[in-house]
Amino acid sequence: MRLAVTRLAPIACEAGAEARAVLLLRAVLLLVGGGYIAAFIGTGVLRALYPYPLDGLEPGVLVEVKRILAGQQIYGSPSLEYVPYIYGPGFFYAAALVARVIGPSMTALRIVSLLASIASIGLIVGLVRHETGDLRAGLVSGGLFAACATLADHDMDTARMDALMLALLLAAVYAARSALLGRASWRTTACSGAFAGLALLTKQSAVPVVVVLLVACLLLRRRLTLAFIAALVVVLALPLLLLTAQTGGSALYYVWDLPRRHTLSPDLVWQFWPDLAGKLTLPLFIAPLYFVARSVSGDRRRLLFHGLVIVGLIGMSWAQRTNVGGGLNVELPALAAISLLFGLGVHEA
Repeated sequence: MRLAVTRLAPIACEAGAEARAVLLLRAVLLLVGGGYIAAFIGTGVLRALYPYPLDGLEPGVLVEVKRILAGQQIYGSPSLEYVPYIYGPGFFYAAALVARVIGPSMTALRIVSLLASIASIGLIVGLVRHETGDLRAGLVSGGLFAACATLADHDMDTARMDALMLALLLAAVYAARSALLGRASWRTTACSGAFAGLALLTKQSAVPVVVVLLVACLLLRRRLTLAFIAALVVVLALPLLLLTAQTGGSALYYVWDLPRRHTLSPDLVWQFWPDLAGKLTLPLFIAPLYFVARSVSGDRRRLLFHGLVIVGLIGMSWAQRTNVGGGLNVELPALAAISLLFGLGVHEA
């Protein structure tokens, strides 16, 4: 008996040491993730208060917001004084709401993007927590995304459309996950479609993610598809019809015809992945563990849903990055996808 206890003692010590090492590693990841989230919010507030442009797009966006506040159209014939942007009206009107309260300024514009990015971090944390039941894994994912601010050319808190569009897309994904993998609800599905429509009104490049969410509805709970489509069409069509009626068709020219004329560069197609792998080597190595675990467990529904979402987010960034003139800001959806998968993979590791 004493001999058996003597032999088991080293094994118990090794198991205890391994458990302590795992706890220590998780604590470090949690502290680092939380630290990056806090640092992003703190620097975002300071950057929002800076009175001068941080991005070349910001002065023009401020002009758009001032026109809305003055009751003028933002889509119309170009002139020497004003040329409309080719983006949807979503960000401009959201910024105008803030500007109406605190006045038209760079700060008003950046508040929209900063709040949207904070919402994206929260949605990523929530998605991982609901999937794994582990808040720590969610905070690791959220921390990684917050740390990606520099990789996206600091455009998570500037007056660009990308941060708001991504937050709306992640909200659509969150609602879709609840409806398709949780308790079936046409209301939640309609919310997903509404958020998807708002994302398209903010930036038209959201199309790939909207398409994969529609496919997910068809494959996982077909009876909910109509609710998604109906909400999407209503939210998207009504503002566009109103703007088209007000501008005599100019709105569709700027938000539909001109964006379709973007040219793609074959040379940029294969630069996307080496660039992404160089930035996020470890997360890309750990992220696939989630899909491996789901495949082994035979959980096809979660495998299908998250696979479609990841393909949509990364494919959206990949397509935009191949556009001539596409900047680092378009990588935000891919960075969000990898951050999401990283937390899921860490939980499985």
